[in-house]
Amino acid sequence: MTNREIEKQAENAYLHLTYGVINGITRKIASSVGSKEALEVYREMEKMLVRLLSI
Repeated sequence: MTNREIEKQAENAYLHLTYGVINGITRKIASSVGSKEALEVYREMEKMLVRLLSI
């Protein structure tokens, strides 16, 4: 395995971990607040993170 492959795998693991934490926190806030605005914020963040993970 090359250094670049290791670096890419580490980066992907970090992004997945970050996405999971942000996703969980945002879902908790959205369910606690229960407002339409919070759900819209969650959906926008999800879109941005999915784009980030696909890089």
